[in-house]
Amino acid sequence: MDKRTTLALLLMAALLMIYPAIFMRSPDTDQKAGQKPEAAAPAGKAAAPAASQAPQAVIPPLPPPALPKDAPAVPERTAIVETPLYRAAIGTVGGQVKAWDLHFRGDKPLVLSGTVESAGWVVRRPGQPPHPIAFALSTDSIKLDKDKPQGELRLVGEDGFGIRMSLVLRFRADSYVVEHEIQLENR
Repeated sequence: MDKRTTLALLLMAALLMIYPAIFMRSPDTDQKAGQKPEAAAPAGKAAAPAASQAPQAVIPPLPPPALPKDAPAVPERTAIVETPLYRAAIGTVGGQVKAWDLHFRGDKPLVLSGTVESAGWVVRRPGQPPHPIAFALSTDSIKLDKDKPQGELRLVGEDGFGIRMSLVLRFRADSYVVEHEIQLENR
């Protein structure tokens, strides 16, 4: 190697070692070096009076609000979608996929209860368990073939707190892809 290449390599190595030491300091490194971070000084002054005060009564948190009683009750139903490639079952509780069986050298289930399954659409609120949206189905079955190559399933539901969700699932007879169209309204 010539002198310029050797000098460039040495300068690059020195820069890689010095750069983190100078520009990537943490507050712990500054304190070890004898410098006080700006945020640590006011916190230390405020901590001393707080320790000398008498303990105050702890107020227990309020229980979370119950789920609304006016949530629409939708009977549990299942829509069956049959194509030459697969058979699917979509439920009204959360719009979950209850079954998905491929027709390839025999039926092969892709949704297995307890292992691989869809949880569906749920609403999560602080302090409450997830609440699935109850959907109403537009139809109970869709059968696609050469004569009818496309079909769609509409699901509309409310959570009882004013959120309305419209979900449109579009199926094709010659594809495994399911198009989703989702619309949320805060009523």
